[in-house]
Amino acid sequence: MDRYTHFEDLSNEIFFEIFDYLHALEIFTGFTSLNKRISSILQSIPLRILILYDHSRRQVDFISSHLTFHAHQVISINIYDKIRDYTSIIDLLFNRHNFINLESCLLVANSSITKLENVIKRIKTLNKLVSFCICAPNDYNISTIDRSDLTRIMLMHKSSLHSIELHYRYDYMDIVSISTASINENDLPILPHVISFDFEILARCDSRSIGYILRSMPNLMYFYFLLTIEKGAWPFSGELLDGHAWQEMLESYVPHLSKFEFHMAIAKKYPRLNFDIVVNSFEYFVKKYFNWNITIDRWKFYCRPREEFVMLRTFNYRKHKASLCIGIPIIYGGSFATQSTASNNHHLFYSDIEKLIIFITKKIPIVTWSSARFQQIKYLIAMNLVPDDEWDAFLAALKEPLPVTFRVTGFRTHTFAIMHLIRERYFQPFESSTTIDKPKELVWYPGSLAWQLNLSRNQLRSSTELQKLKEFLYEQTEHGNISRQEAVSMIPPLVLDIQPHHKILDMCAAPASKTAQIIECLHRDESNPIPSGFVIANNVDNKRCYTLVHQVKRLESPCFAIMNHDAANLPNLKTNDGNILFDRILCDVPCSGDGTLRKNPDLWKKWNPGHASSLQSIQLRIATRGIQLLAPGGLMVYSTCSMNPIENEAVVSQLLQTFQGQISLMNINDKLPDLRTIPGLKIPKNMQSLVRPNMFPPFK
Repeated sequence: MDRYTHFEDLSNEIFFEIFDYLHALEIFTGFTSLNKRISSILQSIPLRILILYDHSRRQVDFISSHLTFHAHQVISINIYDKIRDYTSIIDLLFNRHNFINLESCLLVANSSITKLENVIKRIKTLNKLVSFCICAPNDYNISTIDRSDLTRIMLMHKSSLHSIELHYRYDYMDIVSISTASINENDLPILPHVISFDFEILARCDSRSIGYILRSMPNLMYFYFLLTIEKGAWPFSGELLDGHAWQEMLESYVPHLSKFEFHMAIAKKYPRLNFDIVVNSFEYFVKKYFNWNITIDRWKFYCRPREEFVMLRTFNYRKHKASLCIGIPIIYGGSFATQSTASNNHHLFYSDIEKLIIFITKKIPIVTWSSARFQQIKYLIAMNLVPDDEWDAFLAALKEPLPVTFRVTGFRTHTFAIMHLIRERYFQPFESSTTIDKPKELVWYPGSLAWQLNLSRNQLRSSTELQKLKEFLYEQTEHGNISRQEAVSMIPPLVLDIQPHHKILDMCAAPASKTAQIIECLHRDESNPIPSGFVIANNVDNKRCYTLVHQVKRLESPCFAIMNHDAANLPNLKTNDGNILFDRILCDVPCSGDGTLRKNPDLWKKWNPGHASSLQSIQLRIATRGIQLLAPGGLMVYSTCSMNPIENEAVVSQLLQTFQGQISLMNINDKLPDLRTIPGLKIPKNMQSLVRPNMFPPFK
């Protein structure tokens, strides 16, 4: 005879084990109203709160209503501040409830401004909190005041915390604004149970800031330190490269230390470092720790002549951080120098580096490929961005301001009337002027609708001769008859070859100039005012989406929609016929923007070789998602505002490898035959005789 076990016949221990796999929302949703026995069990189990981006305000209110009687049972919290239909979830829950037994807290500040006032108030009373982590994707997600208050509480307040992760930019030198004389030793936090400390800083700091933190860990045995500073305007870079300063600090605050490993990558201003002094200052640690050695490398920035990039690291740090990608920045001619405490085994510091990037200008760097230092190199990327005979003209062009360009909206019935009016009335001052060049037609743009004025935006504003033209351009832009758009920005929508029936996705839209141009192409058939195709414009930033709405609504098209989502994780859109696949996709990804130097001259000071490398993985994920959403036979255009092959050819090359046989490159020269172009990066023939072919990444 078969036996049946009813749910209510299960023992309490089994319920405890079941509930251990569930989060609080799942528990309250599924079990709250079953019976009195289950309700009594719910009074004694530990609760874990999980609220992610795809949850709703209704679900948050539901769980909050139960937490009124169960907040003391919460031991773990994982909360996104912005969910699909509401923001300020963190502030709401910490305002309503006091999680007195909280042990682990993970907060994601993904809304435009995440309020932390209530978190900061509560955190001081959470005596059982062991782990705290907060992540802010952008600098503006958390106010400066909240960042300052939270950082001070986390690092300076006595607590039970074992693990602290603060993922936001902060000037940690602010911690030392309190003078040493004003600090009461009895008020300093003491963490005697901490024996291992992994400290990663991506902001400016000094030895005193680090000392205040280390003195709270008197029994520390293992110390791992990572520091990355990308800007040279930092007065204290030298002291952290001084082994004597480290020796004094570690002997004073952590006398039991048995392992000290670090990786420091610092951009600093001249004077140049003396390698002998730096290396010799760390001899104390070479003698104290077994198999302990350091290397120091230096690069010279091509566009920042009075700065150098220094990387100081211990040999064993990368063994501790197996996921750390230690790369050699781009090497410019004659700019690389290195020295270490292990003169006989110096090459071991480079044994895991498989890709070397060299920037070739007229000054050719001397690289000896047989050097033991680079014997592990698998790929060589030689960056020759501009043909040699055009290099001087290229540099001269970068020093000139960006000219004003505009185009007339192409699908309006009065398009050619407006263009005729511009030529006959508003271009007249150019004919009689001896100081201003005549407007230049962009011959590669269809219909003679795009023009370039050979003067900058500031020159146009200040010119009294062109006052009427300036006012006309502003007025017609507001009416949607004209778009002021950079010439290079006009190219990607044109090569998409858009037809009125196409389903189109703009993955990283805003500020909307390309999106507007795509909509114009969709409406090119005047006999069909409402085409069957449509445009979906997406942007991850909520504020930029509002800008997108403002810019595109001037075109009065019913054929577009706007999404606010991470482009790399775009959801599948469904209709009654299944998932939507797009005929055309514009993948204009976030980039370092080094191609915008003419309009953003500040980039000359801020540019860093690491910018492109840090963005490439994001660009690749976005482009990969674009390929997945592309219909068979469809076309995707990948574009950036960067000249760096790391962000361009390297991404396309990886896509071709990932989707081998499913996608192919297209030649677009026939689409814009009058546009002057140069081929993408290829393997120089003269290099192939010097190195093995497999040292190059697979370009197609």
